[in-house]
Amino acid sequence: MANNETDRVALVAFKAAIVQDLFGALTSWNHSLHYCHWKGILCSRRHPDRVIQLTLRSQGLVGLLSPHIGNLSFFNSIDLQNNSFHGPIPQELGRLFRLQTIEFNNNSFRGTIPPFIGNLSSLFQISLSHCNLHGEIPEEIARLRGLSLVQLSENNLSGKVPFGLYNISTILFLSLTVNQLEGNIPHDIGSTLPNLKFLNCMNNLFTGTIPTSLSNASKLQEILISINYFSGTMPKDLGKLPGLTAIGVYQNRLQDDLTFISPLTNCTSLQIIDAGDNLFRGSLPDSIANLSTYLSWMNLHINQTHGSIPSGIGNLLNLTQLSMVANNLAGPVPSSIGRLHNLQSLLLAQNKFTELPSSLGNLTSLITLDLGENNIYGNIPPSLGNCHSLLELHLYKNNFNGSIPPEIMSLSSISTFLTLDHNALTGSLPSEVECLKNLGYMDVSYNRLSGPIPNMLSNCFSLEWLHMQANSFEGEIPQSLSMLRGLRLLDLSRNNNCRD
Repeated sequence: MANNETDRVALVAFKAAIVQDLFGALTSWNHSLHYCHWKGILCSRRHPDRVIQLTLRSQGLVGLLSPHIGNLSFFNSIDLQNNSFHGPIPQELGRLFRLQTIEFNNNSFRGTIPPFIGNLSSLFQISLSHCNLHGEIPEEIARLRGLSLVQLSENNLSGKVPFGLYNISTILFLSLTVNQLEGNIPHDIGSTLPNLKFLNCMNNLFTGTIPTSLSNASKLQEILISINYFSGTMPKDLGKLPGLTAIGVYQNRLQDDLTFISPLTNCTSLQIIDAGDNLFRGSLPDSIANLSTYLSWMNLHINQTHGSIPSGIGNLLNLTQLSMVANNLAGPVPSSIGRLHNLQSLLLAQNKFTELPSSLGNLTSLITLDLGENNIYGNIPPSLGNCHSLLELHLYKNNFNGSIPPEIMSLSSISTFLTLDHNALTGSLPSEVECLKNLGYMDVSYNRLSGPIPNMLSNCFSLEWLHMQANSFEGEIPQSLSMLRGLRLLDLSRNNNCRD
């Protein structure tokens, strides 16, 4: 195999700029082996001594990217993702007119995205996410008419996105999330980017309205624009996107009713609706029952919705998270919710719900149940004792009465929070409390509980916070509580019959 001195010298210079090689990736880079056989190097078949690819992903490399890399004139791909390269991206890279892919995600480069990027006429993939870059996206990027993937997420980029970037019709994937970019998304983006599949500009400073033309990008699968300053209403024709799998508009300033949900029933692959923390109003439409059976995540929390939850919610059999916290929903929690056997998180706090179905006990995959701050009355359903995966149970600030079901206290899975405070619970604390060996926080304050404080509490070895104030507990405080070495707070105030 012949040697090309230019390529060999360039690779030697690349290695010389590396100050740390944690996994020994460059051990094979020595004179006893032809450079085309060095780890991470691929040479051309047509020109056997010319390097065409450098792939050293996740190799623990620390150092500068040598400017000699610009002498590898046959280069078409460079992949240095997940390393610790620092310093600027060398401008010599702009000489590599054959370069098709740049993958530098997760490094520590400093400086800006260099304008020479516009010289790389063959480039179709640029990945510079999490690279510590700042400044504006250069206008020159619009020259790259064959771009299909643009990843610029998690940097400190600012200013407006070059208008020309939205006119590169070949773009399939555009990710700008977690920057400080501003301005509007063009109203005709769905027409100028007809092949777009993924749009992600979460966590920026974008304003204006959500373009209705998005429905023209018929291949669109994900629309993720959460944590911005979009206002106006939701497009009503997103149902024209049959392949749509995720829509995220969380934490914006959208003012609308929930009629945008009904057209989404045509999106048969939909998995995520994340529309929390907006100004949505109105009631949940019955059409929610006809949403995709693939739907796994629905978030509508912190809005102004009212009415009840339609019983058709029970049709969404693959739902794993349902959050409607901080709305004005009322009435009973529908018993059909017990059909959602895959549900792991049910968050309905800060509403006006009145009744709790015993069918909640069917949710054996449930990890978090939060029903705090409602108007729920009656007994706590003993069937909740069937939820053997439960880590958190919040029933605080309701109108529950009767005794605490022993089945609840038998849930040894509960390890983070058990909050039953501010209700009207009566009776004694069940002896089954000893099963909560991994529980860190328990609050049963502001109830009407009575009887002695059970010795068995000493078996709750992980307790750090124990609130039992404002009840009618009586008798001596068990000395065994001193065994709870991790206890930070024990509040037994306003229990007039307790004594030490």
